[in-house]
Amino acid sequence: MKKLLTVMRKTVAYKRDTSSTVDELSAELALPPTEKNDMPPPPKRHRPQSDEEMPTGASAVRPSYKGKSTQKKTPWHQTEVQAVERHMKQFITSLTVPAKSDCDKCLKAEPEALKNRDWKTVKFYIYNRDTAYKKKLQCK
Repeated sequence: MKKLLTVMRKTVAYKRDTSSTVDELSAELALPPTEKNDMPPPPKRHRPQSDEEMPTGASAVRPSYKGKSTQKKTPWHQTEVQAVERHMKQFITSLTVPAKSDCDKCLKAEPEALKNRDWKTVKFYIYNRDTAYKKKLQCK
């Protein structure tokens, strides 16, 4: 470890001196070889035990826990669109995204029409609508 620290200190000096080579650094970094018995064994991984054995091959399906879970896309009905347009018209025309409190106000004003929606879906509806309009303007 001490040798490694001295090499690291010398590398700072070597950066200024262009005559140093990579070979010189690697020669100083050469550590004495360790025996196989000196190294601790790697930790073993244990498989979770289950009553049923998982089938191997292409038929085995593992659930993916990486990232967020995907939600099923539900299309917007005409009544939902009209309710959002009625209360969020200022955000749609100004091409701005509403805050959570604005979306909550819309949901409280139209509880029957927007019963299957939460504030995030309302916000994303307006955001997606605005970006689609902006893309349409760029194409012209």
